[in-house]
Formats: sequence, structure tokens, C-alpha cells
Amino acid sequence: MTDDLAGVVGSARAAAGPLDTDDLPELDLFGDEYAADPAGTVRRLRARGGLARSVRGIEVLTYERAKQLLAAPRTRSSMRDYYLSEGATPLVVDYIDNGLLAWIEGDRHRRIRSVMERAFSLRSVDQQRAMMREVAERAADRLLAAETADLVADFSYWYPIEVLARLVGVPVDDIPRFVHSSAEMNALAAVPLAPELPRLEQAIRDLGGYVNDLVEQRSKDPGNDLVSALIEAQESLDRLSREELVANIINVIMGGHDTTKLQLASCVHQLAARPGGWARLRDDGAFARRAVTESLRYAPAVPWELRVPEVDLEADGLAIPAGTPMVVNAYAANRDPAAFDRPDDFDPDRDDRQAHLAFGRGRHVCIGNSLARTEMEEALGVLAARVDDVEIAGEITWSGPADALAGPTSLPVRLRAR
Repeated sequence: MTDDLAGVVGSARAAAGPLDTDDLPELDLFGDEYAADPAGTVRRLRARGGLARSVRGIEVLTYERAKQLLAAPRTRSSMRDYYLSEGATPLVVDYIDNGLLAWIEGDRHRRIRSVMERAFSLRSVDQQRAMMREVAERAADRLLAAETADLVADFSYWYPIEVLARLVGVPVDDIPRFVHSSAEMNALAAVPLAPELPRLEQAIRDLGGYVNDLVEQRSKDPGNDLVSALIEAQESLDRLSREELVANIINVIMGGHDTTKLQLASCVHQLAARPGGWARLRDDGAFARRAVTESLRYAPAVPWELRVPEVDLEADGLAIPAGTPMVVNAYAANRDPAAFDRPDDFDPDRDDRQAHLAFGRGRHVCIGNSLARTEMEEALGVLAARVDDVEIAGEITWSGPADALAGPTSLPVRLRAR
């Protein structure tokens, strides 16, 4: 069976005869060109047709094609087969099957998502703003305790995980243990996976046991927290199994920690690196929201998503067999000049009508996107109120070029308190 999805994946390039994926230009994620100038590299490849090949699969580099592929019905996002091929144990596979909502499809996806969405409504998130500011104030105390600090280690690492812990209902004394297990879950994105399986399994056991006990407690004694809200929601809608409920709470913790940590650090970096950027944040209370939105477009912490077609695809003679990994390259799509004016400029005042793809699109749009945006807005508001100026104070370290998450892993800063 062959579907003509030229409207989805677009024209790879004009061709007189059949093409193979090997005919596509290569995006060398580990090459010197990409390391030195990722924006320029994807810009040059996009000009050659909008599709490229990489170690991840077929890369979709244009905004419209990426947006359409995210919404395409005959695709799946699961990487279960990859994890099995890497030697994932039953414990890891069970977690993937039950907890990674982004990789679950069909009726089961709709059933689980309907419960999760109830707890992640914008109204529910807005009610947590005061708590977020309180947590950010404590994190700012730590950040401002020294003349030079690491914005990641001293602020953006701790802030989102404490917010999540408070939302989930974790006692303050348990947060250090909670933080460690959450951080260890990043082994899910390790390449190769096999050497990291022991720490991943231990993190799943630790968080699974902790969250299972918490669900048991809240079932008997509900509180004003996410776990209680999820229990109430799943009882009033289609019931989730205990395994699904526990695994999805773990996924909320894991998915909401590293992504927000990196995106918040990236936003501060963009503001601090540009003349007048921090002053604008400091002097304009409405600027934080625009800065967050532009940061998500300019340097998304989740720079790519996988889609796997369930049927054969064809685009202008390019045969794409069912099961071929296709990568929605959000970093490249968010810098497509067909969608965004001056796409390589960081400009929080831009008035482009197109929405960035940092949170995905369609049925798998990030369920915690309103929480992440609100967390970052409140954190920037607290920092703007307490910090007169930010200066980059050393060498920044970054995530790897092919990592599942992107952003500064260390951001040395010198702060001048207000």
C-alpha cells in the first residue's frame, strides 16, 4: 500500500525517476559544520528541498511539512522497537507502554490523555502561580548567594523540580530524593542505551514505589495536589489502571524537569547575551511572556520529534517505506523563513502569526505546555525583580547535537542584585 503524502512531506526535489533516501542531502549531526553553525546548516539543507537524512532518520526541515506531519493520522511516535533492540528490560518496556503518553496511540491514548488533561487545565495551572513565585524566590536566594553562580545548577535545575514536587504532593523533606530519581530518568535518552540501563531501572523502581505509595495515600485522603486531581478525574472518566496512573505521574515529573530546566536557562542566556535584553525584562512586566514564547521558537528544549509512518509514503518520487523513522525537526522548522520573518533573530517583539512547534502539534501536543510556560514566566518575573543585570561569566556548556533535549547544561553568570 502506498499513500501519496506529498502534501505532508512535500517535494524532496525534482526528479525524473525514483529516488532513494540515500539521494537526500545529509544532515551530519556530529560534523564540524553543524557544530559551528547549526542554523546555517539547516538553512542550506532546507534550500535544497526541505528533507534531509541523518542518523535519526529522514529529517523534515520546513515549517508547513513539519506541522502537517505532526498531525498526520497514519503515523505513530513509538520508539518501543528501538528500546527492545537496545536491550531494554521488561521493567523499562512496561514503563514505556504505560507512561509515555507521547508514544501511545489510538483509543488508549485518548482515554489516558482525557484524564491527564483534566488536571493540566490552564485554570488549574494559573492557580499555582503564587506557589511558583514562592519557589522561585527561594531558588533566587541560592543564586544570589555568590558573586558568580551557575544559573543551571543553582536555579533552573531546582526550580522546576520543586514546583513539580509541590504540584504532585511530595513533602518538602523528600524533594532531594525525588530530584535524584527524576534526574536519573534522563537515561531514557541515552545513546547508546545499554550502559545506562541499570540507573534507568533503579530510577523507575524508586519513583514507581514512591508514586505508588503516594497514590495509595491520596486515594484514602485526597489533598490539593496533582495526584488527588488525577485520581478524581480518572474516577469520573474512563478509569486508568494503577500501572497507567503511576507511570504517567512519573512521566509528568520526568518530562517537566529537564525540559523546563533547559528552556529557562536558554531564555536567560538569550536575554543576557543581547544588549538591553535584561533591562527590557526588568522594566517591562509584560515582556516575560513574549521572551518565553520567542525562546521556545528560537531554541526549543525539545528540538525534534519522531514520527513513524504506518504505510508506505511517496513524495515526488521519493519512496518512504512504512516503518521509516521520520524526524520533525522543530529547531529547523521554527527557523523557516517561509513561516517566520528574520527567523535567525531572537526577537520577542515579533508579530508572526505562526505558532512555534516547540510543544509539537496535533494529538500529541505536549500536555504540560501551559505549566511549562507559566513556570518560566513566573521565574523570569522573580529574577527581574531581584536582579538588576546579568552578565555571562564563563564558558557555557551545551547538550550534545543529537540529544533528545537541547540547551545550556551549565551557564556561568555574574549577577548584580537590585
